Amino acid sequence: MIILLSVSITLGLIIGCAIPHFYNILKIKLLAQAKELNKDRRKCKGKFSLLIVISLLPFFLFHKENEIEYLFFFLVFGLLAYSDYISRWLPDPLVYLLVGLAVFCIDKKDLITPLLSVILYILPLVVLNVIGWLRFKKTIIAAGDFYVLLSVGILIFPYYSMVLVLITILLSIIYSKFTSEVPFIFVAYIVMLGYELCVNYGMLSL
Repeated sequence: MIILLSVSITLGLIIGCAIPHFYNILKIKLLAQAKELNKDRRKCKGKFSLLIVISLLPFFLFHKENEIEYLFFFLVFGLLAYSDYISRWLPDPLVYLLVGLAVFCIDKKDLITPLLSVILYILPLVVLNVIGWLRFKKTIIAAGDFYVLLSVGILIFPYYSMVLVLITILLSIIYSKFTSEVPFIFVAYIVMLGYELCVNYGMLSL
């Protein structure tokens, strides 16, 4: 248990502290080529207290020996949410790692349940993107976000998939009243956190 706690905190701190550094380096390299980044005047600053919380949470949610893969999944998901919150940027290596962990977490004896969960979770987001394209000629949910959300959808029980994504969309709409750029993955992480807490404390039946 102590080892899992140490690994969770260490990985969270190392990767989380590196995110602002890598973002600022990447931004400088792409400024000459990317007009969108050239308009971005924000400076990416880390939030150490938030990083500590995100690094600790997976240990308290998944501390049993048979839940190690879920611990690492939620740690990586939390780091992506952290990156989205402070920079509106998702590091590709973490996205790919999350996808791999999601596949690893799937019960290979029952592939129908995760497939149904993904479909129900992603369907409202696809509809949202179609509406965005028809009305504004642009997608609302970015391609990188979809990879993350597909991975998240795999691990949700089908009964709750569509409800959770609709809550995420609703909270994002409320969030948009205060900022022009909504960290959708961060919002999805908060909703997923609430879901896992409800499951752990027996408030939701699976």
